[in-house]
Amino acid sequence: MKNSVQAYGKNYFKTPGCPIAVQMICSDVREQHEFDFTSIGHYHDFSEIVLVVSGHGVQYIDGQEFPVQSGDVFLLNGYTVHCFTKRENLVLYNLQFNAEELPLPECYLRKLPGYNLFFLLEPKLRRSFRKMFHTSDEECRILADEMCKLREIITAEQQGFEALAFSLLLNIIIRLARFFPVQPEEEESTLSRMGKVISLMENNFSRQWTLTELAQFACMSKNHFLRIFHEATGYSPIAYLQQLRLRRAAELLVKSDLSVGMIAAECGFYDSNYFCKLFRRSFRTSPRQYRITRLG
Repeated sequence: MKNSVQAYGKNYFKTPGCPIAVQMICSDVREQHEFDFTSIGHYHDFSEIVLVVSGHGVQYIDGQEFPVQSGDVFLLNGYTVHCFTKRENLVLYNLQFNAEELPLPECYLRKLPGYNLFFLLEPKLRRSFRKMFHTSDEECRILADEMCKLREIITAEQQGFEALAFSLLLNIIIRLARFFPVQPEEEESTLSRMGKVISLMENNFSRQWTLTELAQFACMSKNHFLRIFHEATGYSPIAYLQQLRLRRAAELLVKSDLSVGMIAAECGFYDSNYFCKLFRRSFRTSPRQYRITRLG
């Protein structure tokens, strides 16, 4: 869409350190707030979860138009150009947040296949936007209530609201991940299989996985699996596993009294020297020094 405009997070996130906002949009009101670009082609430097509460309309996204209706939920990331071209009694919530500035517990979230699909893989791998899923009437009501509560908390700005807002955002993210529809195995898409593979690795990172095993689990050839995995994560499967193990090792160095050798074995490294070499390369310090520095 020509002449699209950029929506900047600073115009929506009113409190430094709390990049979370909720906008409620009603079709019978042309402009809901100062930076309302609902009907203007725009892109932004943050993420936006859209929940359609009632009515229907047409959403323009990256050159295509898609009908949406009550109960639809979809995610818009980064520089996706979008706007509504038609709105019929449309009421929706826009939940806006900057994931890069929030302490999201990725190590736990990525254990959920639905999180990998909805928040990580689909935005990166889709060649064009597609509606992700449709919620039941009850689930739509629950999500709408939570977004409304989140909006009220941010607006009131009472003591501790930042922590409460973050907890509610996290609850919504987990809820979407858990209720993401699971396709029957025979109908699984490449995205669904990749989401399950990443969750499998997150939950069993200490196992000595081979590329062949992972590709077979994904029902792909090794070459195809390598290409899709790298496109989705930026890593090869083995490098991704190493990062998981190193992240868990760093956690154990601070939270346990285990020796470096025991931690290496616990995290799937059976050569402690090799573990120390990889750890230093990743964290720019040795495991022992990392522990000393973090514990003060």
